[in-house]
Amino acid sequence: MKKLMRLLKFKYLNKKRIQFILVIGFGLSLSSCQIFDKSKVLNKNSQEEGQKTQTNLSTPVPLATSMKEYQYAVVLGPGYYRSFAHAGVLRELFYSGIKISFIAGIEKSSLAALLFADDPGPSRVEWQYFKWKPGDWESPQKFEKKIKEVSFEKRIENLKIKSMCPSYSMQKGKGYYFDKGETHSILPMCFFSYLESPKQTSHSHFTSLLTLLEKAKQQGDKVIYIDVLNPIPRGQSLDHYFWGLSSELQKNIKDTDLLWIRPNLDGDPKDFSKTQDWIREGARATKEWLKFNQLSE
Repeated sequence: MKKLMRLLKFKYLNKKRIQFILVIGFGLSLSSCQIFDKSKVLNKNSQEEGQKTQTNLSTPVPLATSMKEYQYAVVLGPGYYRSFAHAGVLRELFYSGIKISFIAGIEKSSLAALLFADDPGPSRVEWQYFKWKPGDWESPQKFEKKIKEVSFEKRIENLKIKSMCPSYSMQKGKGYYFDKGETHSILPMCFFSYLESPKQTSHSHFTSLLTLLEKAKQQGDKVIYIDVLNPIPRGQSLDHYFWGLSSELQKNIKDTDLLWIRPNLDGDPKDFSKTQDWIREGARATKEWLKFNQLSE
């Protein structure tokens, strides 16, 4: 620019100098136009980015799906005759219309899980439970006879809902999660404890809870755990020790996404006289849970 001013001070301008001035002037005007255009583009881009940011902040992000559309994996907790409450729970879950993609139970609850997996209706589990009498669950011989009456001849892998049966071999010191095989043959190995049936190769797996919950997570969008040890039963027997151990395992559950249904089941788990009350309480607690989670029909 200074060079141009010096040229303008000369008294005369020859042809070359005029050409030089015109070239310089045209170059300066062109560059200024380019700078102006770039600034306009930058301003425009900044405004667009600002609008995008504002839109992202102000527009609510829609939920991927509602709770009604989830596939649910259900795990039934142990508790001897308290597991009758599962009949009421499963009835109300069925009536709610939620989609159950997997079900499994620990100890005596394995019976309810496999019955429901075989026929996921509102009354199959409850109807079969009405047929049991005091002492039927304490004798492997009576139990196996009763199971044959139930016509449990299907294989686990062929049940209508995917299921598995947790069992533990004391001889091998290893847990098993049966998801294949004849249901009536495998069920006793998941149902009876070592004290109840020491001749069996495998027995109920009280400590399978955490592993079973992890396996259930692979089978559904959400996992529902039914806790029938609320309140924790008190006693001096080995059964009470195992129920207490299961309750302690529940305290170690870190999964904040786990959904709990906890019926209030007072009384000793081996008190058969309370079974009908426990079915009703299971149904009541589930209705309340469904209403709270807006899953009721």
